[in-house]
Parts: sequence; structure tokens; C-alpha cells
Amino acid sequence: MRIIAIFILFFIPFFIFTEKLNFKIDVGSKYKSEARIDGEYYINNILFTYYSQRYKTISQIKEKDFQLGKINDKNYYYQLFNGKNYSYKEIEKVLEVDYALDPSGLVFIQPGYALPTMRNAPFFPDQDLKVGDQWQKKATEVQDFFKDNILSHIPVDIKYEIKDIYQSGDIKIALIQYDYQFNFINQTKSIIHPKIQQLAGISSTKLYFDITNGWRIKEEYQRNYSFLITDQTTDLEQMHQMIDSGTRKWTVIERMKKEEVEKELKKQLEEEKIEEVEVEQDEQGVKITLENIQFEAESAFLRDSEKSRLNKIAEILKKYKEKEILVKGHTTDKGTPEGRKKLSQQRAQVVSEYLFDKKAIDPDKTSFYGVGDSEPIADNRTEAGMKKNRRVEIYILEE
Repeated sequence: MRIIAIFILFFIPFFIFTEKLNFKIDVGSKYKSEARIDGEYYINNILFTYYSQRYKTISQIKEKDFQLGKINDKNYYYQLFNGKNYSYKEIEKVLEVDYALDPSGLVFIQPGYALPTMRNAPFFPDQDLKVGDQWQKKATEVQDFFKDNILSHIPVDIKYEIKDIYQSGDIKIALIQYDYQFNFINQTKSIIHPKIQQLAGISSTKLYFDITNGWRIKEEYQRNYSFLITDQTTDLEQMHQMIDSGTRKWTVIERMKKEEVEKELKKQLEEEKIEEVEVEQDEQGVKITLENIQFEAESAFLRDSEKSRLNKIAEILKKYKEKEILVKGHTTDKGTPEGRKKLSQQRAQVVSEYLFDKKAIDPDKTSFYGVGDSEPIADNRTEAGMKKNRRVEIYILEE
């Protein structure tokens, strides 16, 4: 009997162990989340296409107003690009959004934004919680189903349950299951895309939440959505279905010593006598700007004279090979908008691949992006201005 009593006393703390869960609003904190979604799309029960999406979100808590955190999200959407001997990422688009978040998970945002997709989820009640506790809370999922900028705001009622609480190193983690399903006829046409007649779906998510630091660590989800639509060209009804799964992983962004990196880069550039190069800090990290970068006329082929400069840049960059790198291309205002965009992408790609070949940067940690003439730094009406705008920027990223 004594042994049984000791056994019971030993296990009592496990059953009564409780924790308070909430988001910690620490001004200046930055987080990176990386997401992957893979799925199948059906029309009238026939497989129409496979789809895959990769994106990265950089979230920064900019301000705190009482309990509300003012958050800025930058969302980078990628496509994987296969080069000669490696794979790396091309940024297709960047979406930026500002919103407010309270410690319970409630989101406050201006209308018209597609992101964040989930509003008011996850949500944490203002009480101590233990393994096995359950609660419900209404939320909204926002989707641009047809990529036409007409947003559907899906009201959902989410059921939560704490599956586990455990210690991992210095942090305490809660494993939370949250699920929802919906099925309704689109009568008002005001919050759901007007061509959707009926919408039904089920979603299931596992969330790993860092109790100690008050932020998400990982989400794994599966969903199956169906919607009955009217084809606007034939006026016939079609049943569409999307079945996918995905993961998101969050990490805390460690602050870079930007001033030291900038100082060291400037010193090396001066020692190597590399001309028409600027170095400066910005919010993303430290930026190296190669002005008047030399390609063959209206092409993405590097001139031999430019390769000499890039060889020296490559040697300098080898010191930062463990960092993520962004290569960003720019053009003057000559040509068509589509042509300028494409040319800037090609030039950023060519510079990236040249630096890969020189073993200066890691393809797995590199992305490239072309913005055409949308970010001029000088007047395109002068030759001196065009030289400055005809540039490639190499970012050593903090994130």
C-alpha cells in the first residue's frame, strides 16, 4: 500500500500541471517562418493539376500599444529554379501587410488584405490550461481562390485541444490540435466569391507552441475544400476540390551586427580598389550595390570587364557563406515594363550563378529577384543617373 501511495503522489503533478498560453509582444522581435504547401486540384472529380507553393514570411513587432503588438509581415513567394549544377529560389512576388495582434491571438487588420490567411487563430483563452483541456473560438479564413483579387472570407468555428505539454531544452512546448469544418450556401455573395454557389471543407492542424517565448514553432495541417461554382463562360455548374497539406516552421531571427559587417566590407572593398560599389545597412541586413553593372547591350550576358569586379566581390562574400543571400536586379526605364522586369530577373540570376560557380555563396541559402525600373535611385534622363539605376544589389540577410 505504501508503494502505491508513493506512486500516486509521484504522478499527481503531471495531471494538475497547468500553463498560461499567450503571444509575447516584445517590440523589436523578428521571426522567420518558412512554409511549404503541396496539393491536388480537381474539377468534377477529375484531377486538373498538382500545385506546390513555397514562401517565407518575416514578421517584426514594430510597436506596442497597450497590449496590442503592431506587426509588419513581409511575405516572399518562391518558385524553385534548377540551374546548371544546383537548385535555388526565384522570388515571384513580395506582399507586405501591417496588422495588430493581441496576446490571445486576436488579429486587427484593415479590410482588403489577403494575408494573414487565418484571422484570430490560434486563439488562447485567458485561463490556465492543462493537457486534455478543450475550447472553441470563431475565426476567419481568407482565400483568393481564383487568383483574381476577389477575396473570400470564410467564417469558421475552431475546436482546440491541448494534446501535450513538454520540456525541450530550455523551452516548454504545448502541442495543440485545432480543427474546423464548414458547409454553407453562398446566399449573400458579399463575403464569399460571387461565382461560388456552395462551399464546404474540413481542416486539421497540429500546432507546436513555444510557451516560454510566446510564439509558434511549427504547424502541420491538412485540408479538403470543395466548392460548387457557375462557369461564367458556359453558365454550367462545376464542382471544384482542393486537397492539400502543408507545414510552417518559425525561428527567431538573431540580430546581425550590421555596423561591424558594413565596416569590414567597406574596408575590403577599399583594399581591393573595387569601384562603383556602395555598402549600407538596411532593415533586411547589409546591402552591397554594384552600380553600372556591365552586361552586353540589352542582354543578361556579363562582359569580361565585369567578371573581374565580380571575382573580387566573390572572394569577399566567401566570409559570409553561412548567411542567407538575396540578389536583386534593377534596370533603367528603357524598353517595355515586361521587358525591363524580365531583364532585371535574368541579370540577378546571372550574377547569382556566377557567384555560385566561384563558391562564394550557397545556392540553398540564395534567392534572386528582379524589379525592373520600379526602384530608381537616380534620374534616368541623364547618363550618370542611368549608370546608377543599372545595378545589382547583393543583400547579406539578417533574416
